[in-house]
Amino acid sequence: MHTNQVYSEPVTENNGPHKWWHRRWVKITGISVIVLIVFAVILALVLIFVVFAPKKSETIITVTTSSSVPVTLTTTSPQTTAMTTTQQSEWSVTGNMNTARLLHTASILPNGKVLITGGTPNAYIYLNSAELYDPSTGIWASTGSMTNARDSHTASVLSNGNVLVTGGADDSGVLNSAELYDHLVHYSYCQ
Repeated sequence: MHTNQVYSEPVTENNGPHKWWHRRWVKITGISVIVLIVFAVILALVLIFVVFAPKKSETIITVTTSSSVPVTLTTTSPQTTAMTTTQQSEWSVTGNMNTARLLHTASILPNGKVLITGGTPNAYIYLNSAELYDPSTGIWASTGSMTNARDSHTASVLSNGNVLVTGGADDSGVLNSAELYDHLVHYSYCQ
């Protein structure tokens, strides 16, 4: 007996390979992640600007009196008023340093003068100079120079009034040396 067998092959409309982003589950997952991110951002904004927002009952009023001292009135509730007096700060010009510098230190000495040590005027030169500023006159004066030129160092005023300058860097690299400034005698070096 002769049997006629029929073979059928699955037919696909696009014989090209399916990309992973063409799959339905990838699209659904991606859209879900985007919706969750948008929801989280909206929730965060609501919490920041609605729940944790400052109370509207707080009012701040600044009044200047005849003595040019501003008085700040803060009302937190209808029954309570607090009065605060603040002094206005103003900047004024004073004398210039003898040497322009950055990455230096400034230390207030017991006599009220300010000691400036080291630093750099640019990226290639390191300073070993030190200057004293007298706030009563506004004048800068050079004082003894450090043994090592350095920038990015620390300067600590000790209990006896001396200033300990440590570390920093120079053109050879990072320093481990320390120097001691005696504001009564001038400058000495310690190892």
